[in-house]
This record gives sequence, C-alpha cells and structure tokens, in this order.
Amino acid sequence: MLSLILALTPVPVDLDRVGAYIRSQWDASIRSNVHESYIVPIPFRHTVPSPAGNFKALFYWDTYFTNLGLLRSDRLDLARSNCDALLWWIDRLGFVPNSAFVGDDNRSQPPLLSAMVRDVYEASNDKAWLEQAVPRLEREYRFWTTERTFPGGLAHFGQQATEAYLERFYDGTLHSRLGLRLDVPLKEKLSVARNRLAEAESGEDFTPVYGGQALDYADVKLNSILWVCESNLAYFSRVLGRGSEAAVPWDQRANTRAEAVRTQLWDAKSGLFRGRNMLTHEFAPIASLDAFYPLWAGIATPEQAGRMAHNLRLFERACGLAQTEPYKGGTYQWAYPNGWPPTHWIVVSGLRRYGFESDARRVASEYCASQCSMFNASAHLWEKFDVTTGKPSHGEYAPDPMLGWTAGVFLALSEYLEKRGPANGR
Repeated sequence: MLSLILALTPVPVDLDRVGAYIRSQWDASIRSNVHESYIVPIPFRHTVPSPAGNFKALFYWDTYFTNLGLLRSDRLDLARSNCDALLWWIDRLGFVPNSAFVGDDNRSQPPLLSAMVRDVYEASNDKAWLEQAVPRLEREYRFWTTERTFPGGLAHFGQQATEAYLERFYDGTLHSRLGLRLDVPLKEKLSVARNRLAEAESGEDFTPVYGGQALDYADVKLNSILWVCESNLAYFSRVLGRGSEAAVPWDQRANTRAEAVRTQLWDAKSGLFRGRNMLTHEFAPIASLDAFYPLWAGIATPEQAGRMAHNLRLFERACGLAQTEPYKGGTYQWAYPNGWPPTHWIVVSGLRRYGFESDARRVASEYCASQCSMFNASAHLWEKFDVTTGKPSHGEYAPDPMLGWTAGVFLALSEYLEKRGPANGR
C-alpha cells in the first residue's frame, strides 16, 4: 500500500516559490575577498555552502551539486568560476582538498571535478577553457590512482595527516561528535583517527558503513566517480581533437574499472553494490545509498540495476531516502534516518538512466515536497533531514541553512518534475 501511495505523490505546489528563494540567494553565497585567517584565500569568485553558518568556505564535492543549481539559474559564470577555484587547488597541491578551511588539505573529497568541468563545457562550448582544465584533471586523476589505490586497481579513501593532527582530531572532533573515549593509548587514537579522517575524505563524516575501517575498503562511490573521470578524459581528448591515441587509453582504464565494480563490488546475495574490505574480502555489512553510484555512472548491468531498483524499499520512507538501511550500533550523521540531498540526485539520475521512471519521479517528488515543507515552516533550506518526520535533522551537529547542495539538487529535480525532461545523469 505504501508503494502505491508514494507512486501517486503529486508534484509539490511550492516549487516556484522555493526556486525563486534559491535564485535570490546565490549572490549571498559568493566569496571573493576572504579576510578570515582560518580560510585560505582563493583568487576566484566561488560559492560556499552556507554563508550564514559554519560552512562559509569552499567545499569540494558540495560544489558539484551546487553547480547543478547554478547552471539551472543561468549562472554559468559562477559555475565556471567554481571550477576555476577547484582547478587552482590542483595547481597548488596536486589534488583538491576537502575544503578551503586551513588544515583541511590533509585529505580530499569525492573527485567530481571532471563532471563539473564537463557540465560547464557543454553549457559554454568553450574549448579554450577546456584545454587548460584537462591537464589539471589528469594530474588530479594521478593523485587518486597513486595515493588512493589498492594493488588490484580499485580505489579507497584515505588521508595524509601528521600524527599531531590525528591526535588533535581524535581528542577534539571524534570525542565531541562520536563520544569516543579519551583514556586510550596514543597508538589506538592514531589508528582510529586515520580511518575516521578517511571517512571525512569520503564526504560522509561520519558513517557506520565501513565499521571504522575505511582505509581497507574499496569504495563503490569512489570507483564509480573515477570511472566517470576516465570516461570524461576520453571524451575531452576527442573534443579537443587529440585523436584516438589519446582517448583509447582512457577508454581502456574505464572499461577495466567498470568490470571491477560490476564483479568485485556487487553483492549478488543482497542484490546491492557494496564497498568491500580488501583484507578480509567481506562486503560492508550495512547497505548504503552509495550503492546507486554505479547506476548514476551507467556501469551497472541492466540486471544489477533491476535488483537495485527493487531494493530501493530498504531506504525509502515517507519523506525521502535514508542514507542507510536501519541498523544497530551507534548514531551517525550519514546513516538512517538521515536523508542527504546529494544521494537523492544520484538515485534519481541512476533510476532514470535505466528506465525506472516512475520510481525516479516518486523519489524526486518526495525530496522536493520535503524541502518545500521545511521551507514553509522555517523560511530556510537545510543541510540534511529526517526522512521519517520530514524535519531538519541535527545528527552530530545542528544543520546549517541554505546549503548549496540542497538548493542545487532542488532546482535540478524540480526542473525534471516540471518538464518531465532528462535528469542529466552526470
């Protein structure tokens, strides 16, 4: 009965009102002259997730989802400038850091920059701009394949923090947010902190999915994104007229990675993609919405996509999709019952790519309806929400307002609902 009710969910009536609010707030989200000593000044205009909250610096993977909204707000200028700010980091470090906050350069975040560059190029058709971006994307790719890759070729999240930083991270962030004990040996603190900081690189700080052992897991989300990087670099080679000699190696890398994801990260027993511990070869014990990244990327087989669509019920509740299935063992921010805007976009895009249009439309409607309801109650958009109540979720800290990815995903999904057109998958 629940599935029938959800299938009949109407398009939310406040799409235009919330959309107008979002478009009016983009300029307030811009940073150009940074004076705070704890934020690295970036020589490009860029948007930040929450100008009035705790996230008033550039964040890496947030920006991909923010750009979805900027491009649908006729703000190609800002979407391109956001890319330029991230490309600037590659010149500086060889990778894009977690954020522009001082100290966040000891890890990255999911490498979605090639997808951003492709979106901006396809909106602008500016080959000169693309030409200067590609070498930097190739340099970032080398970071992930040399610093974050197991011998067999699948990648994992990681970090490169000093022991002094890791100790402070444990005694501060991990103690306050996860309630970890302080009276443990330094060696244990460092081990725990290394793995939890790798979770921060995944963008999901913190999650029960890795069981505190993120460094050991070949990650579904990361490897799907790296496949997109490889495919985009092949596409860019052709667009720029470099010939098959330049494109074919990227195609080959993409084909190899796709096969590895389809075979090594597919749990046939549960019908889900899962991260895999490369030491024990066991799959992650808790199912996560990250399982839909291979559908978003387009590397799942039709049979795998069908089983994934069937298993959507593990995550779907009245007000949206929970980040994980229900579980026992602590309270985490990136877990049930919290819903997060990025994975709603990933799921809808993946379902659409494989023809599950009614499921995609239902999930998009649930997301937009929840955001409209919270906006009507508070006059704000929020970072995350409880999918069982449809209210802002506090999790490990209180949510901040006007999160860039909440706004970007709202505009992208509301466009899809209103026009019934393609939800651009990447």
